[in-house]
Amino acid sequence: MPEDLLQELLDDPDRDTFYGAAPVVSYDPHQDETEFLAGINDRSQRRARLIRRGNDHGHYAVIHEEAARYDAKFALKRWRSARPIVLRGHFDDYTELAGEGDALYDRLRNQEELLPWARDAALPDGVSVSDLDQPLDDPERDLRKLCFDDPDAAEGLAWMKLTRLSNHPEDDSLRLRVGFGRERHDDASPLLERQRLISRLGRALLPGMAEVCDDDGLAAQLKRLLRGEALLSQPIAYWNRPGGGALFHHDAFGENSPNGQRGVLYAQLSGETLWLALSINDLAARVREIIEAMTLGELPELREHLYPEDGMQPLLPILADDELLRRELGSPGCGLFASLVNNGPAFTAWLADSGHACVLGPGDGILLPNHGVHHTCMHSVFCVSDHTTYALSMAIRLDEHSAPADS
Repeated sequence: MPEDLLQELLDDPDRDTFYGAAPVVSYDPHQDETEFLAGINDRSQRRARLIRRGNDHGHYAVIHEEAARYDAKFALKRWRSARPIVLRGHFDDYTELAGEGDALYDRLRNQEELLPWARDAALPDGVSVSDLDQPLDDPERDLRKLCFDDPDAAEGLAWMKLTRLSNHPEDDSLRLRVGFGRERHDDASPLLERQRLISRLGRALLPGMAEVCDDDGLAAQLKRLLRGEALLSQPIAYWNRPGGGALFHHDAFGENSPNGQRGVLYAQLSGETLWLALSINDLAARVREIIEAMTLGELPELREHLYPEDGMQPLLPILADDELLRRELGSPGCGLFASLVNNGPAFTAWLADSGHACVLGPGDGILLPNHGVHHTCMHSVFCVSDHTTYALSMAIRLDEHSAPADS
């Protein structure tokens, strides 16, 4: 059978099954065996070449295979292990709203339009847009930041900012974020009424967010995972453009209180994105594997490029300590491992062939669990459409003042 080599890769017992998603594998059209490429030709339903911020990550194929239907018990197991869960087609009914998202991108490309657009929105009672711009937290990427006036502003000023996703000159990707208080410091704030306010602001401003928040099926799934009612807060609208995407990161914070952020929901409403997503423990295991392979003489070109001479030596104490390795991978850009995990095809292919890649299309969603900075879901994103994509990202929180006791 021409697909035997491909099937052997898919059946590898060490390969993760990306729950809810069709499998993704890497391939090299110039170097892979003819038999393997024949399997790709026969069974792929989508192929893409990943290029992000000027770095070529190679060729990938989505294999035509029935994805597992949502199973609440297995999803709970994935959630508790900080592994991603794909909600295949869950938001199909809302993709028609993507046209509003696309039109908003076209308007906000002129950052001066942010204020008049916000003034026209039907904001929650008692809330208005201030005429005063706020200082930019990241002047290299932030384009404009506005604040909202409301009766409880003393608890933390609500704000909205328009940002570029990267500094790469060919990346036109944008995001629009709603938050309150001090950026980063208050992202995980337990002030529940403030979190509820910015959730309401997101529903008023971001196309599709109100519909996602009101989805009864989603609410039931999140309630089972959280063992309580969910609040979708800290909203962000994403417009990923060709050549854009996000480097490896997590959405965990140092605090891990009962009222903290439990995870992230990402809803793809138009276009396609390819994701690498896995628990921080799984990422640590994959990093150890590829570096061990290099020490054994495999991937010599990669080793020479990343770690010439004794360049790998400083990493060995970190690799030998689980806590140190998780801490390094959880630091901005993955710390000392940034070049390995973010900037080239070898590690991207390693993760895809280990089962940690998926493609989200219009109507798909993904849940990224978080149980604290050392037990969270790491993720990296690539735009695989040839046009602007529109998606929503929301923090998942427990919508009550204390979590239920463990049972």
